[in-house]
Amino acid sequence: MNTAEALYDLCSYRSSRDGELKVLLKLDKTAPIEERPLRDLTKAPYFCPNHYRFAFLHTDIDEGDKAELFDPGYYEGRNLPRPNAVVGTSRGAHVLYALQWPVALHGKGRRYFQAVRDSVNVAVNGDFSCSPRSAIRNPFFGEAEVAFFRRLAA
Repeated sequence: MNTAEALYDLCSYRSSRDGELKVLLKLDKTAPIEERPLRDLTKAPYFCPNHYRFAFLHTDIDEGDKAELFDPGYYEGRNLPRPNAVVGTSRGAHVLYALQWPVALHGKGRRYFQAVRDSVNVAVNGDFSCSPRSAIRNPFFGEAEVAFFRRLAA
């Protein structure tokens, strides 16, 4: 399984209502979040992580040289692993790290997730106001400027 396929799988969850694989999408930045079938993932510029169990850590970088953000050495120079994907935004990039094991966002899991996310934000001058529950640039949207760097463990 390549990185793109693995990230695609991590975007989805099984609906308790009908048993189908679903994703949370936003058709534009100001649109409400919609639950859609997984097959629609490529049709929206934004997706939202599963709000109960995070499979991604992401940060929003709005400052710096955009070309530098697409260079794997940028992250290695800050003692971070290469991200799984970097998706361009109008001012920078959304950086996505797929987690080997999803994190439940309550109790110790939430505190641990936030501590790791804060460390990544400090290292790359990320936007602390970007909520982990907010919409993320969709690396599978046809018009996205994206680079996939690191394979996921099988």
